[in-house]
Amino acid sequence: RPGPATGASTYTAQEDLFFALHQGHGEFGRVVASPDSNNRALSLSAELLALAWELQIPTILLTEKHLSEGMADIGMNHPELPEAKELPGTAGASYQRYAATPNGVSPLVFPGHKCAPDTVVKWTTLEHLENGVRSDAAADIKAMKDKRGLKTKAIQEACSQYQATAEYGEGELLVFAYVSTVLELREAQKYSNRSFKIIAPIYLEPFPYAELEQYRGKEVVVVEHSQSGLFAQFLKIKLDVQVKHLINKYDGRAFDPLELAKQIEELQDA
Repeated sequence: RPGPATGASTYTAQEDLFFALHQGHGEFGRVVASPDSNNRALSLSAELLALAWELQIPTILLTEKHLSEGMADIGMNHPELPEAKELPGTAGASYQRYAATPNGVSPLVFPGHKCAPDTVVKWTTLEHLENGVRSDAAADIKAMKDKRGLKTKAIQEACSQYQATAEYGEGELLVFAYVSTVLELREAQKYSNRSFKIIAPIYLEPFPYAELEQYRGKEVVVVEHSQSGLFAQFLKIKLDVQVKHLINKYDGRAFDPLELAKQIEELQDA
């Protein structure tokens, strides 16, 4: 899917941020991350796949058409990419697919796998006991919700091993962006007579507070492909930033770096 759109499904947009962050029937842990370059798209895909297996949660690589269909030479000198960890469960008649653990992640066994040929793996889409048998008893529902809630800390710890933000350039003017808009801004830096720093959150959920706390309450500029300024709203919620200027484009086309450089130069009170 190239990106969210109403009546312009073949063009680019960044309008599904909150949908990616909050979609779902009920509450559960997830990881949402956006690559800020073609190179990052490769490494981030590997990171999210590893996290999905390790933590048994959905992970979302949030991108859009301009980045996902763009072409770039990213070279072959990549850092070692993470591999999905095997999580073998204890095979046998006592195996419980939803066993309670300190971090909320239950041991994993696949039906019919050679390491567990005689193990019965039972699961259900309804609320359940540790052995996979469904139950709608109040105590059982709460117990399983509490178990899944334990993953919150595990998710934060697992994500902390990866780069959660990126910054480009120097200047008193702080410009927040994500996905391909970062590439457009980096190109605009080459043509602008005004220096500015680009701040790009890569991991959006869990949010990298430790790396971005220094910008809490600061006056910033936000550049995004959204009519209502979804990314700006998101930053206000997370960091209480003061968005002095929102440079947004929502016609399905990417920013022209020359025009973007001019827009930044003409900003007043920023």
